[in-house]
Amino acid sequence: MTNIEQIKFRTKVCFIASQGVLKTSESTLKLNLSEQYILSYLIENHSTPVTKDELLKIGWPDRIVTEASLFQVIRALRVKLNEQNKGDVIETLPRVGYQIREFTREEVDLSEQKTHSIISKINKKTVASVTILAVALLGSGAWYMSPAQTEPTHFLTENEKIGSNNITFITKNLEQQVDLRNKIQAIFFTASKQAWKNNNNRS
Repeated sequence: MTNIEQIKFRTKVCFIASQGVLKTSESTLKLNLSEQYILSYLIENHSTPVTKDELLKIGWPDRIVTEASLFQVIRALRVKLNEQNKGDVIETLPRVGYQIREFTREEVDLSEQKTHSIISKINKKTVASVTILAVALLGSGAWYMSPAQTEPTHFLTENEKIGSNNITFITKNLEQQVDLRNKIQAIFFTASKQAWKNNNNRS
């Protein structure tokens, strides 16, 4: 089991310094190097104010930039940290510099995080395409195998969410509907399993 440290802010955004990313329950955002350097330095020195001159040296160690560049990074970090009010995470200290607000340190299981990442990366378009194709093929087969109809046929229609896809089942009876649903679920499971296997092979 491999654990990594993450910093969780009051805005429910987490910073994983070892990966240089900000994470929420819905997304992962990669920070540029200046943003990583500055946010990490503010966290390391959270108990004391950090001057603008310090952050200019930390954020751009290989070149000289103006305060405008620092202001731009701080502004970008505020947005990416989901600050609703200025200072929710990064507090501005007039004529001094900046200081990070309260946060908590947490240990995250990297293997569990990777599993969630693999599942989220399954190509939804591919799964949807396979599902639609399967529905079309199964529907066509049922149509050609059924005897010629001289009277209008009444169909059962049911909507169901499978994975991230909304599927509409149209069948002649409940037995066909259950059979079709089971086949679609099997196709979705196979596609998801193959995507997970392919991702593991590339790792």
